[in-house]
Amino acid sequence: MAAERDIAPARLLARWRAAPSITPAALRGHPEASRLDWVASSVSPATPATTRLAEHRAHAYDITAPFGIPYPDTARLRHIAWLGHRTLPYAFEV
Repeated sequence: MAAERDIAPARLLARWRAAPSITPAALRGHPEASRLDWVASSVSPATPATTRLAEHRAHAYDITAPFGIPYPDTARLRHIAWLGHRTLPYAFEV
């Protein structure tokens, strides 16, 4: 994080714009049974993919709700619900 603190705004914007096409391919490159280091443990590649969906969904509401722009529910919500359900035991433990 410290190495990226002084990144030029144009370079940061380019990375943000590239991420939507790079991330799915990077996650698909891992075998389903593989584990990725994630915060305090390891997770399947599906977990970071699902957390990206959840963050996109939540922050899309940050933008659309104040303007009254509809943001309809889609089948992708099942992935987010799965993640919430799956992480409840951890949340209760913490």
